[in-house]
Amino acid sequence: MSYLISQIFFCLLLAFLLGLFLGWLLFRCRCEQQQGVCNNKDHQQFQQTGQQTYQVNRVQETAQPVSSAAPVAAAVVSSFAGSDTVSPAAPSLDSRVDLSGPGYEIETLEGIGPKIGERMREAGMPTVKDFISRARLSEHREQIAQIARVMKVDVDLWAGMADLMRVSGLNHQAAELIYKTGIKTAEELGAVNASELKAQAESANAAGAKRIAPTVPSLDEFVNFVAVAKQLKAFVKF
Repeated sequence: MSYLISQIFFCLLLAFLLGLFLGWLLFRCRCEQQQGVCNNKDHQQFQQTGQQTYQVNRVQETAQPVSSAAPVAAAVVSSFAGSDTVSPAAPSLDSRVDLSGPGYEIETLEGIGPKIGERMREAGMPTVKDFISRARLSEHREQIAQIARVMKVDVDLWAGMADLMRVSGLNHQAAELIYKTGIKTAEELGAVNASELKAQAESANAAGAKRIAPTVPSLDEFVNFVAVAKQLKAFVKF
């Protein structure tokens, strides 16, 4: 009798353990299935999120504004390079001096140092002649100011000096001095009184802490400047 009871107890224990084992297997399979579903959802969400992020980045890259300085300078330089004048309708340059010869490098003009000179040369203006040919009108000088990265008033000074330097015997110092008196072009120079201009030049030269020119041209030189200027065709416009 006791043997039968022990056998029954053993069978029940074995069935209990087998049930636990089967239950554990079923639970594990279910967990793996759920994890697989979650991983699949996560993967799909990751793909969707990555695609959205990529699209957003592409939109941002497309919409990102381009830096203004370089394109403007590049566009202006390309419009200047290889051309003798900015405007096809510009008159021919009338000069008694070879403004492209020795002593008329672009750095000859007051205020143009090595850095600005390099920018001007890269834009196709290595000499005073190249510069004045492209600086005839105010809008042209606006473009040059962008290239040189200076104020337009500086380019106006250079243009006036270059225009005055078309007069034979009138160097860059005399041109700056005359410009400071209010005479900005050779056309204006040809319409003034030489004696009055000399007096104004002397006042302008002594007005600042530093003299514009070591010496002021003589009256005879001013008379010659005015006479030659009268013969020149107008070029630079203010």
